[in-house]
Amino acid sequence: MMTPSEVCLALIDSTSETVTLERELRLVPYEDIAKLGLVRSAATIDEAGNAISGGLFCTEIFGDGPAISNATNADGPEPYLHPRANTWGRIDLAVPMIHPRALVNMYDDLVERTQIPPDDLRVILRRPTPEGRARLRTTHDRDDVKPLVLRSLLVLPPYLRDGTHGGTADLGELYRQLVELNARLLERGSPDLVSGEEEIALFRAVEAVLVNDTNVTAADRHTLPSLIMMWEPRPMAALAAQERGEPLTRQTQMKLACIRAFGIELHVPGGASPAITLGVPL
Repeated sequence: MMTPSEVCLALIDSTSETVTLERELRLVPYEDIAKLGLVRSAATIDEAGNAISGGLFCTEIFGDGPAISNATNADGPEPYLHPRANTWGRIDLAVPMIHPRALVNMYDDLVERTQIPPDDLRVILRRPTPEGRARLRTTHDRDDVKPLVLRSLLVLPPYLRDGTHGGTADLGELYRQLVELNARLLERGSPDLVSGEEEIALFRAVEAVLVNDTNVTAADRHTLPSLIMMWEPRPMAALAAQERGEPLTRQTQMKLACIRAFGIELHVPGGASPAITLGVPL
């Protein structure tokens, strides 16, 4: 069975890099994500330009500041010192799910963890039935499966997804589509009341934010950039720079933020994980 660091490396899928980290990688604990503000509405800003409460630019979640950043505003904050560059949110998923990347890059390990035969697991994931979904869900609280279960998804700070400062409004749209679908499914009151087709749709929406390679051709790969597209190339080099405490370029800061939003971070046993500060003047 893979170690926590090996799991993270499999999810990152950076097989071409030879960078070695001294510290371990880990999946961001659910307990840490649960402390963040909850995004529950797909609405963003009203007609007056004010952030909608509970939305993707909500000031109660992401802190004070303009709903949309504007680097050209002479009276506004300096670039890279924006007050909403380091504030995160979370989306509580209506149906917990195995991390989409784990299904692609560590399928054999997942079979070992769930103790579900390979052919049975493949059928459950591709054509979920109530019985199959219930069978998989019974494994979610097992110690060796729990780290791979997404119950909540981290939401990048507004500054990094408003289409202005190295982020992309398209990534914000992927978040919005996910929140909109998830909100409808949450109204059911229980994962058991979500149909197999709806569960697949939710999985695809989460997958789009993380990877978004299902319907993207090479020619328009950057039309709707996902988190994984925004840390390419060489994510391990970015993590190594963070580990060494080097001054980070804006591009490296962005990569690290997207890696964390993907659910992966450096871990310091017995201490706090290194902070990703996206407010350092360059």
